[in-house]
Amino acid sequence: MEKAIAEAEKGRGSVSPNPLVGALVVKNNKVISKGHHSAYGKSHAEVEALKSINPRLKADLYVTLEPCAHYGKTPPCLNLILKYKNFAKIIIGCKDPNPQVKGKSIRGLRKAGFQVKTSVLSSRIKKQNEAYFYHLEKKRPFVTLKAAITLDGKIATRDGESKWITSSTSRKKAHRLRAENDGIMVGIGTVLADDPLLIPRNTKGRKFKPPARIIIDPKLKIPLDSKIIKTAKAYPTIIACSNLVGKLKKENLEKLSVKIISIKEKNRDGHFSMDELMKELARRNIAGLLIEGGSKLNSEVWQSKLVNKVIFFVAPKLFGGQELPVIGGQGISSIAGATELKINKVERLDKDIYIEAYVSK
Repeated sequence: MEKAIAEAEKGRGSVSPNPLVGALVVKNNKVISKGHHSAYGKSHAEVEALKSINPRLKADLYVTLEPCAHYGKTPPCLNLILKYKNFAKIIIGCKDPNPQVKGKSIRGLRKAGFQVKTSVLSSRIKKQNEAYFYHLEKKRPFVTLKAAITLDGKIATRDGESKWITSSTSRKKAHRLRAENDGIMVGIGTVLADDPLLIPRNTKGRKFKPPARIIIDPKLKIPLDSKIIKTAKAYPTIIACSNLVGKLKKENLEKLSVKIISIKEKNRDGHFSMDELMKELARRNIAGLLIEGGSKLNSEVWQSKLVNKVIFFVAPKLFGGQELPVIGGQGISSIAGATELKINKVERLDKDIYIEAYVSK
């Protein structure tokens, strides 16, 4: 199952909204075939692992996640496995939470007479597919707040300069994070200040499913000559705005291939519910969302309690001053009100420190 999990990992960044899945055919304790789900719409891991295997072969099948039992982009993997009547054991790492599956394949295999073992390294597989599981269960994206910061928690100088706080090694890893998520979110302030392109780069030749660029722009101030708008035909682009914005502004952007999400304003001040936006993004199959905002956007998603994971690239630098902390707003009044984080990983990246932590909820 360890090897099957490693095989599944090869599809990261290409399969969403489907899960990462790996499969192995094992005979006499030797792997004789393997496969993984490589891209959304392409054949599943079980199909890849079984395509060169004789249906009369006596062997065991290992698969990280319960095989699908329904017709989607591809036929049910359950139907394929049922043809391999001589398989001695089928080992399934974790049950699929998708309501169209959720134990149906396990029951179908057992009914057909197969010896089925489940829940093998299931916690590892759930973590590998944390966005997939969260998206299905909570109907919201799994949100990662990512920032490049100084040791004193600043994301820019007082004049707004932020290129580059961290090393090129850290930036390469940050681009990989972009590629591994379904969406990248920034605020209009970041677009106006930096005119970013917001696409993954430096991914060592690997092809990824392009993440959607999601801009929080309540009044639709985004310039039509910005890089985001100029490339909207090539890369999925979503702009979230107030429902009070004029129809003409929205139509002009939609003509340029931009998808507009209008959210009802709270108090006619341009602010709207981030929770409502997250639900709408989930309906659009944004399962994993990376926040790359400034202090204001970071504060909004943090105060809305929408963040699941925090990733900080910490550079050994000090900026000082009160401007541009990683999370803005008023902050807490007492230590008792602090949000607890569970550190998952700490790494050295050149001169920087990479910190990955989960938000306790």
